[in-house]
This record gives sequence, structure tokens and C-alpha cells, in this order.
Amino acid sequence: MERNNSIEISLAELYYYVRKRLWIVILMTILAAVATFFVCKNVITPEYTASTRIYVLNKASDGDSVAYSDFQASSQLRKDYQELITGKNVTSEVIEALGLSMSDAGLAKKIHISSPDDTRIIQINVVDESPQMAALIANRVRDVARRQIVEIMA
Repeated sequence: MERNNSIEISLAELYYYVRKRLWIVILMTILAAVATFFVCKNVITPEYTASTRIYVLNKASDGDSVAYSDFQASSQLRKDYQELITGKNVTSEVIEALGLSMSDAGLAKKIHISSPDDTRIIQINVVDESPQMAALIANRVRDVARRQIVEIMA
């Protein structure tokens, strides 16, 4: 003798059960929407990203052709440039020029450097709560870094 311990529920019974408690579903939806709005408005700070790019050209190469060695040298120098851009020389000059009230390490955390493979382009991304300030910082970092790279790499 085999016992079957299953319960049969019809869709009509389920519909009437949910319909009787529809006010709970609506109330929970409204509470979730209000809580989400409150968190988004008061807790989460929006962040904006400004981007700028530097094209790094090897002085030793001629202007007519690009050799594989140019790409290889650029990829090796890319890490050096990333360290220079987020280094104290660049960040302290940017802080002084823009009158920012943050440390060099604080500014360096806002700067993200990326570079696509097989290119000589370095992209500088700056994240800030203000879109205007992010753009100002990104442009100033680019200008200072360009000058620093030229001086150091001569």
C-alpha cells in the first residue's frame, strides 16, 4: 500500500486567497518603493566620470610608419606613464592649481588610468561627485601629466 501525501490546490482557490490579501501585496509594494526612493535620495551619492586621452608618440620613430617595436615600447612605457600620472608630482600640482582640499592619495584614488592594448593612447578617467569638478580635474591632470612626461622622458 502506497500512501500519497500530496495536497491538491486549484488555481481558483489560489486566486481567491491572493485576492482576499491583495491589500498586503499593494502595501508591501508601496513600502518597498518608498524605502528605495529614500535610500536613493539620501544615502547614495551620485558619481560622475570625466575622461580625457593622451596620445603617446615615441620620438625615435619616424612619422611615416609605425613599427611593431613602437607598440612594444609603448606598452612597456604605459605602466611607467600610469605611475607618473597618479604620482605625487602630478597630483600635488593639480591640487595646488585647482585649490582642492584633499590629499595626494585622495586625488590619486579618483584617477583611473586605462590603455587599450596595441595602442599608444592613455585614457585618464576621473570620478567625482560633481561633473564639472571631474572634468576640471581630468583636464588639469592631462595637462600636468603631459608636461611631466615630456620633462622626465625627454
